[in-house]
Amino acid sequence: MTARTPLLILLALLAIVSAAAGQERVISKPDADMIFSFSQADWERYVRQLAPPDGWTLRLQPHDTGTAIARFQRLTGVGASVQPLYIDDKGPPEMLIVASYYPRTVLRITDQVVKKIVDAARLRILILRWRKLLKVFKIQSSTWLSVPRSVP
Repeated sequence: MTARTPLLILLALLAIVSAAAGQERVISKPDADMIFSFSQADWERYVRQLAPPDGWTLRLQPHDTGTAIARFQRLTGVGASVQPLYIDDKGPPEMLIVASYYPRTVLRITDQVVKKIVDAARLRILILRWRKLLKVFKIQSSTWLSVPRSVP
């Protein structure tokens, strides 16, 4: 398990929840890759130069493990935040903490929404298990095929 594995799990879960709830993603993979290229000092400089899009409010929430950046749409109250979690000031973040904020009237958590989230999560887990199984099978098949035959 690499340092980026928690982010991949987080992004996968976020994609599942977003797809099931009919919402867009909080953070894209290119943005996540960019954040993972920053040291904590680079991140701190980067967030201080950001400006919110029209109709949005931007808030910085300083933490000793990395400043969180939160944005909220003034009209709807919908928001999102991203905080890289740094364990030292030299390397990349250990993980990203990503959150979405919705007023009660925007996203209703009904039994149907919960079922969609659970079904999407089960499907994603099944796909990941099949990929792992196929990878193991491919490795075993390659190993089996590469074993030289004994000559009598």
